[in-house]
Amino acid sequence: MRLLLITHSYSPESTAPQRRWSSFIQHFRGKEWNVSVIAPQPDDRHVPRSKQSQRSAVSVKAKLSFTAERGAHGEQILRVPLLALSESRVGRFAGNVLSAGLMIPRAALNAALHAEKPDVVIVTVPALPSLVTGYLISVALHRPLIVDMRDAWPDLAREAQLKQEGLVRLLEFVVHSIQSRAAAIVTVTEGFRDILVHRGMKSVRHIPNGISETRLRELTSVERASYGVEPLERPLHVLYMGNHGESQALELIIDAAKLAAPAVSLRFVGSGTQKDALTEYARGLGVDAEFLPVVFGDEAAAQYEWADTCVVSLRDDWESFKWTIPSKTFELLATGRHITGVVQGEAALLLAKNVNATVVPADPAAVASLWSELRANPARMNTASGDRFGALQSITFESVAQEYVDVVEHVVRTARAGRATILNSKERS
Repeated sequence: MRLLLITHSYSPESTAPQRRWSSFIQHFRGKEWNVSVIAPQPDDRHVPRSKQSQRSAVSVKAKLSFTAERGAHGEQILRVPLLALSESRVGRFAGNVLSAGLMIPRAALNAALHAEKPDVVIVTVPALPSLVTGYLISVALHRPLIVDMRDAWPDLAREAQLKQEGLVRLLEFVVHSIQSRAAAIVTVTEGFRDILVHRGMKSVRHIPNGISETRLRELTSVERASYGVEPLERPLHVLYMGNHGESQALELIIDAAKLAAPAVSLRFVGSGTQKDALTEYARGLGVDAEFLPVVFGDEAAAQYEWADTCVVSLRDDWESFKWTIPSKTFELLATGRHITGVVQGEAALLLAKNVNATVVPADPAAVASLWSELRANPARMNTASGDRFGALQSITFESVAQEYVDVVEHVVRTARAGRATILNSKERS
């Protein structure tokens, strides 16, 4: 089996798509599949410091030529320039468009240099420009396309209230058109799968997000939370670690901290388009919140050990977030820390199954009230006893990787049968 993956982020970055696809590709390679990945140059902001020096020589060489790297699992990685124009939504989209455009000649050159084409093309979304690139490459190579939908597009385009109505309609048309032409669509939530099926999309499968076994083992080793029955004599440590974007509604978390002050110590760790604005917002309200850069590995574990409760938040005025589960949720479940869930729909249902999580409405007063209760009765945050690693095996990528194998094999079998039918028809005529 020969597989080509189109993605906007891959190893050595540590991002949601990288973690998902590195795990799946490790499984594919175990079956001796030939896997190629086309991705932009790594963004240093998302690369652990321990890996930056290891890749420097390779990155410089890749920027100057069309050579390929070998990934950790033996996969071929074909790089295109990373064109980060700015941190704004428009700047990031423009950079993604340019990088995605360069993936087309990269794929064409790779196909020209190798006698065998891939059996299937997979594109993981977002970023949206990659979706178009993946479709064009699949058409050019006459190979089936699998679309890995990790977000609820095109619904998010309309809910984000882009200023140009014409642009929203264009995005909806493009995404719907490619989804309808794909040989298969994979969603990470059941709700969005059902939405796409209702819209008439064919062969839609749900293969959830999760966490790698390696990362699960690391995080389940974080020291268990253990509190007494007496109220905390210090502020409650509240941690948000993740993307600082429009989707997370983090102003609400700052508002809640304002109401709960001085009983709360608030810390944000990560990056995103809204980070500077959030910093100013907190300063304007007089909220003493820390804003720290992205961290990885042991540094991330240290942040979890500092926290009493960790926040998962999505804005409640976008309908599609009812069938969205932030990828960070699975990592938080592994830490065993209490989770403050300002979410709805499938994310809320997932957290409700966990005894160490509390789902609250998207209301600053409700969030502040929860934090006050946790500080007054910290025993509510104690980690349940037992084998956390064993209990969470079902949320690992490894536990669902075979489902992706089944999807790919079915798509390739169907495509080969179709090509054989066409060839026989031509021979008879």
